[in-house]
Amino acid sequence: MAILSNGKFYGFLCSAKETGQRLANGAKEYVEDFISGFAGHGWKIWEYVKGKWMLEIDSIRVRGQFTVFEMLISKVRAIIGAQAITQGCGKIKKVELSEDGTAFLITLEDADMSFMEHDFIRCQEFTGSQKVYHVEIESVVDGVIRIPLSEFDMDEGGVVLNPPAAGDDIVQFGNSSHDEKYVGRHSAIYMHADESGQPAIDVLDAIYSKDWSDCLKVRMGGEIPGSNGSKGFYCVNGVIKGVDESGHTVYCLYPNGTAELGDGSVLFKPDKSGHIAGGSISWTWNEEKQRCVVEMDDVQVEWNNVKDSPEWVNEWTKNGTFIDGELVAAPTGFFGKQDVDTKKLTGILMGEKVIVSGVERTGIFALVNNKPVFELDPIAEKYKFKGIIETEGATIKKSLLQDVKITGTIRQPWSRSGIYINIGSQETVAFDNIAAGASGGWGDGSANSMITWTIADSGRIMRFANWKFEGETFEGAVELSAPTGKYFFEDGVAKNKISLSRELVELMGYGDASTFYGYIVLNRINLMTTAKYGRKLNVLAQGIVTGTNVGASIRYKTFDGTSMSANRGGEVGVYNVSFSWSLDADNYIVMLTGYGCAYGTNTPLKANLATRSPSSFSVYTSDDSSRNDGSFMFQLINLNDWV
Repeated sequence: MAILSNGKFYGFLCSAKETGQRLANGAKEYVEDFISGFAGHGWKIWEYVKGKWMLEIDSIRVRGQFTVFEMLISKVRAIIGAQAITQGCGKIKKVELSEDGTAFLITLEDADMSFMEHDFIRCQEFTGSQKVYHVEIESVVDGVIRIPLSEFDMDEGGVVLNPPAAGDDIVQFGNSSHDEKYVGRHSAIYMHADESGQPAIDVLDAIYSKDWSDCLKVRMGGEIPGSNGSKGFYCVNGVIKGVDESGHTVYCLYPNGTAELGDGSVLFKPDKSGHIAGGSISWTWNEEKQRCVVEMDDVQVEWNNVKDSPEWVNEWTKNGTFIDGELVAAPTGFFGKQDVDTKKLTGILMGEKVIVSGVERTGIFALVNNKPVFELDPIAEKYKFKGIIETEGATIKKSLLQDVKITGTIRQPWSRSGIYINIGSQETVAFDNIAAGASGGWGDGSANSMITWTIADSGRIMRFANWKFEGETFEGAVELSAPTGKYFFEDGVAKNKISLSRELVELMGYGDASTFYGYIVLNRINLMTTAKYGRKLNVLAQGIVTGTNVGASIRYKTFDGTSMSANRGGEVGVYNVSFSWSLDADNYIVMLTGYGCAYGTNTPLKANLATRSPSSFSVYTSDDSSRNDGSFMFQLINLNDWV
């Protein structure tokens, strides 16, 4: 079926469908049935610019000559995973370690270098196991990229967990420098289809660190930041617009602060002007009089002769609105539109005892098809907004956030004891990071006063530090006391008191739904102590070797479950202990002591270290100057953290 726009053939020729309606002459009515693009349907011939015509169909077959002056071919392409549009990318050809052993030296397959110093690069691949690194480039010299090893994640032994390797695809995301030389290297477009089932197109800007939490400026699809799972469109300083099925704008928020509701029924502008009821009632701000001038149907209303109105009305305007000589105060009002068929309201409903979702309410409510998207109910004390609240540099003070998911950072400053956070006008809470002086050091409150012992403290993390604060250096110890029935749990013991001196002590509140038990001491760390207490050692294994004149057996524990074995070395009083770690023989020590008496005697036994290797050590046992068979205890300690 084809349809012509009119009898002159000047508009278009296209596929059409019946509407089911009849024209005045009884003929059937048809409308255009065509959608352009890859996912479109139908066909159409039309004048897309003056003097030039376009034909769009699904396929074409030519049996004779086919002459084309210009041909543009559009191909649909696809990628797996994600794609980024940034200022640099490449595939690693070779990775070497620098001469000083502190950095990776990376050469790319591409001859053209698109990376610069201070660029952040990211690699993310999944080939059975996930490989991820996100690091900063130190320098780029003669086509070689230098990245310090310290930029990469390492295990406890200092081994890089995900080192760069040949074949890695790396992509630039931002640059740490604010120098003009690097202008234009702090933005990216990131398209992803399979990250946590959240396909989206992200536009990022101001990428000056590895933290992207404040860099997302536009998102299409995926989860909207701070929306608790909602998906759609997110934009910083963009336009937020809602359109109903008929194409009418039901709401629109503009970056300049203008707000529109109910297809223009309500309009608020940042210059304090606006209108309601589709413009029937409008207002403008009079700067000279410092008040709004209201107009109704192009008639300016003068407010005067208010005598019996409430005092706040007198003070607000010095006037009032009269109809037939009576002051009007409307109990309810609606500004918007009503759907002709469904009778549902879209707009602003306000007043006393209005019906919202079948319930009698009092307040101001923004409705879309009778459903509230904004509520101010002073009676029920409900103040709700459904959607996204965007702020620029906002600060929330003296408020309590409950059952809130936070995706950014949480930080609380250190405070001296006796200083509190004020929430609203009634509640105060203590800081969680307390710099505590000894008793009598400040005279403004004890450290004990900062600890509360309620069910609400379950899971609370507190830290107490005793050294220096606000120019004062503390002397002596700080004592923290638990009330009756509550305890500090440390070293497997329930304590009534704990003390700290030149230490940091970390506590966690412990309790269930009905009982608070006390605080678990999570950690103690020395701070600038007057005496030297040394550094902790890392014990790899410990155990007992039982030796005889024909062999040996071993009972042991290793930190990671690694197996160990022992045997008699073939000579009197010589025993070997083996393990599967590959250790630096110069960077581990073996602590030994004899266990019991020499084999077959009543003479106490001693043990001495004979040799060390990367995977074993040997021990001599004796009760005098000559070796004797017997047993010993050992401890294997790693010194690599000290190297």
